[in-house]
Amino acid sequence: MAIPEADIHKGHRQRMRRKFREHKARAFDTYELLEMLLYHVIPYKDTNPVSKNLLFECGSLDAVFTAETAELVEIDGVGAGVAEFIARCEALMRLAESSDVECGRECFDDFERTGKYLCSFASSLERGITAMMLLDNRMNLIDTAVIYSGKPFSSGGVRADAFLDYAIKNRASVAITAYSREGGALFPSVGDRETSKLIGDALSGAGITYLEHYIVSRDDFIGTVHYERFRVRQSAEIERFLSSKEAYRNG
Repeated sequence: MAIPEADIHKGHRQRMRRKFREHKARAFDTYELLEMLLYHVIPYKDTNPVSKNLLFECGSLDAVFTAETAELVEIDGVGAGVAEFIARCEALMRLAESSDVECGRECFDDFERTGKYLCSFASSLERGITAMMLLDNRMNLIDTAVIYSGKPFSSGGVRADAFLDYAIKNRASVAITAYSREGGALFPSVGDRETSKLIGDALSGAGITYLEHYIVSRDDFIGTVHYERFRVRQSAEIERFLSSKEAYRNG
C-alpha cells in the first residue's frame, strides 16, 4: 500500500530545523540550506523542488542571490514574493560585506596579488606548510592559516575534512590553498591534483567555492586548479580573479 505523500512530508520542516540546531551547516547540502531559507517566504508548500530549480537554473548559490528579479520569476515555483525575498537577502549580504570593507578587510580579486600575498605569508614559516585563505563571495579576506605543516600536499595524511572544518567555522564563501615547496620546479604532481580534487569536492558539498591551489617557493608561484566556469555566473570579483589568472599566464 502506497504511503500518502502528505504523510511522507509530515514533520519534515521540524526534522530539518532540529538537524540544523544539532549539526549546523556541515550536515546539509547546499540545496537543503536554501530549502530551509525559503521556509520564511513559502510557509506551507514543499520548498525542496523550488530550491533545486533555483540552483539548477542559476548554476550556483551565489548566482541565485545575484540574479535579476525578472529572471527568478521565470523559474518554476518562484513567484514575485520569493524573488523579492531573495533580493532582500542579497541586499543584506551586500550591506554586511560593505561593512567588512569599511573595517579594512583586503580584497583579493587578482591572481598575481594573491600569489604574492601567499609567498609573503609563507616566507616566515618553514617549508612544507599547507595554508588556506578564506574569503567571502566578494573576495574579501576573512582569514589565513596553516592547516598542515611538515606534510607534502600530495600526502595521504592531508585530509579534506581539516580544510572543510576551517572553512565552515569561519563562514567562508571562497577558499584558496597554497603549498610552500622547498625549491625544485613549480609543477603540480598527480598527487597534488588528486588532493586538490578531494578538497574541492568536500568544499563544494558545503556550497564553498574552491577557487585555486598555489604552489609557492620564495617569491615565485603558480596556480594549479583548472576552474571550469561553465555557464555559471560568478560574482564580479571572482570573474576578475579568473580573468587576471588568464592574463598572468598569457603575459
